[in-house]
Amino acid sequence: MPGNSWSVRRGDECATPTPWIIPDTEWVADFDSELSSRESWPDVVMPPTTIAWLFWHIGSMPGRVADLDFLGGTKTSGSGWASPYIAKHPIFTTADDAVDTMRAGWSRLIERLQQATDDDLAKPTEWHSYGQARPTAIGGQIVASTLHEISHHATQIGTLRDLYFHSRGQTNRR
Repeated sequence: MPGNSWSVRRGDECATPTPWIIPDTEWVADFDSELSSRESWPDVVMPPTTIAWLFWHIGSMPGRVADLDFLGGTKTSGSGWASPYIAKHPIFTTADDAVDTMRAGWSRLIERLQQATDDDLAKPTEWHSYGQARPTAIGGQIVASTLHEISHHATQIGTLRDLYFHSRGQTNRR
């Protein structure tokens, strides 16, 4: 990918001024906090992202949402645990790790949602999303917002994957 695309890279290959650094690893996820600030939207065109970056962004989200207290977990939404821009989360260095983490997270989230009551999902809770404090939300809003984030970035992953295979004349994928 061109150097102006956001991706997952070794730190010495980083292409952005404020990458997400994961302690005790050599890997970073490209990021530019100034470019991404809410104040700059909608005047800024964000750079393209790679499949690796998109999996960094959403790959652990289902499992992190399953960990939230209103679903029976030990983390609070107010801590930013489920936000890809607040809580530190894995940088995947292989597609298998990313897919395995996402699948395991989906399984946990489905299980937690099946056990959740209407009262659990209607419980007011502090919410931090995308690096910004928000007013109190209910659990159902947090789940819906997360599903929206995952679905549109997963669509990007599928599109990029299909473009990659199509550009090489391949039609069969596993």
